[in-house]
Amino acid sequence: MIKPKLLIILIVLCSACHQNVKPKDQLHKLNSDTASSKTEKTKKVTIKTDSISINITGNNVKNLRGIWALKGDENAAFYIKKSVIYYPDHFKSYKYQINGDSIKIYYDDFNQSFNYNFKGSDTLILSGEEGENDYYRFKK
Repeated sequence: MIKPKLLIILIVLCSACHQNVKPKDQLHKLNSDTASSKTEKTKKVTIKTDSISINITGNNVKNLRGIWALKGDENAAFYIKKSVIYYPDHFKSYKYQINGDSIKIYYDDFNQSFNYNFKGSDTLILSGEEGENDYYRFKK
């Protein structure tokens, strides 16, 4: 025979478990709420790179990369790499940041910003405080 105390405990546990079960419509609502919150979290994407932040289309950034020479000059003026801009005359590299249609270069003692445009795929126009310069893509 089962002792009366054990029987009472068993009845209380079964009753508590039954109250804890949610109806199917509540479970469906809970699942859909969870799914929508997961969807919202996946919409936000943050991309970080070493020293370049990109707020323009990937093609324009790729077009910027390369060796550039001043129009009428036979020597390269600078080489824009993925994370730095290299000046061969000075044997120095500097970090830069792209934001929209401007490029900001972090020199040792100061920063300088330029607006840039393209004429075709081989001409880069940089405009800054000191005026506008046309560069052509240097072909080795």
